[in-house]
Amino acid sequence: VGCNENNAVLWRANGAIVDLGGREAFAMDLNDQGAIAGYKVLPGGYRGYSTPVVWNADGGMIAIAPPQGGFGRAEAINNKGEVAGYEFQIVNGTHTSERPFKWSRTAGIVWLAVPDGADTSVAQAINDDGYAVGFASSTIPSLDAQAMLWDPDGTPHALARGLGWICQASAINNHN
Repeated sequence: VGCNENNAVLWRANGAIVDLGGREAFAMDLNDQGAIAGYKVLPGGYRGYSTPVVWNADGGMIAIAPPQGGFGRAEAINNKGEVAGYEFQIVNGTHTSERPFKWSRTAGIVWLAVPDGADTSVAQAINDDGYAVGFASSTIPSLDAQAMLWDPDGTPHALARGLGWICQASAINNHN
């Protein structure tokens, strides 16, 4: 999956390209059942910003509408159909921070806890057991960017810090 000229696409094994959602759509991840996580600018959406979406294997699309009135992205999808992503929060018409979430058809949006001191937190990947990874950061120097792991219930854990000031986790396997 990926994008071609700002169109979300799926490449088939025979090389054929399947357009998933027209202009201003981005496919980010694909599970073994053919469901795709990504984001798309939807008509009537908040100021033309992106909405997290899931494209089903049959080509149908589900919008994961952030309830806080913001906009966001679906970054990853596991083989159970659970999505990891984040919402850009809007306060008084201004983008203020990112807030991580997990989503499934049965549970809807489940907010992942943001560590103390963080004003931005992003979930970037999820495994089949529901563990998600990403990062948390702050404008204060004590928390520049910290790699994070979230338990299936949303409890956050800071991962060991690397040598630089930017540290993030971008993938997780099913074998912890």
